[in-house]
Amino acid sequence: MIDLKDHLNHCIHSLRQAISCASDISVGVWQWETALSDYKPNFGTEHTCRNFDKIQDWARSRSFENFA
Repeated sequence: MIDLKDHLNHCIHSLRQAISCASDISVGVWQWETALSDYKPNFGTEHTCRNFDKIQDWARSRSFENFA
């Protein structure tokens, strides 16, 4: 049986690693919603994805011939 604490630690570590390795510095915007008298998130923020083809090209250009 999986220990809940170990499982949660694993999940948190995976999330932390994903955030660290593929961080997104897009601004998260909250807007005032008059009808609710509260703020709500605006999910319309545009995000820029990484170009993994360029990353792979960069890595290949720096690899050893025997390992490429």
